[in-house]
Amino acid sequence: MVATLLALALCGAPGEIVSLSVEAPEREDRAELIRVSGLAVGSPLQPSAVRRAVKRLYAMGRFDNVFVYSEDEGDGVRVRIVLPPRPNLLNIQWDGQSEVDVDELELELGLETGAPLRASDLPRLRRKLSDELAELGFRDAAIGLALRPEDAAGGRTLLVRLD
Repeated sequence: MVATLLALALCGAPGEIVSLSVEAPEREDRAELIRVSGLAVGSPLQPSAVRRAVKRLYAMGRFDNVFVYSEDEGDGVRVRIVLPPRPNLLNIQWDGQSEVDVDELELELGLETGAPLRASDLPRLRRKLSDELAELGFRDAAIGLALRPEDAAGGRTLLVRLD
């Protein structure tokens, strides 16, 4: 897991945790996230504890990644956990090709609001959309796809242009 490797690389020498903070989407309960991480003020910061924290937080399925940063502070270590929101589909905005049943296409493509959707998913989605359009007789359709951020919680609008 990339997050684990990054977290371990960023953690300094083991020391006692003197301060622990979480940066996460506003809707998240920070105290609960700290509890889930297993890290605690007064505990030693060890690579194995960081690995467990990263795995536990990532397994919640609500974050795109998990970053753990540490900084020496007096006789101990200040720890900051950063949890970027997992991108999810809020809305689909279609433009062009009015002859196409977009509800049927959304169903065939497996697009559901609330489902995870990243920019790296767009090439696969474009190929699948091209195949679906070809089956409907639109073999040379030009397809434009983009994601527009909508909120700090990771919500995205999928912009689809068919020509």
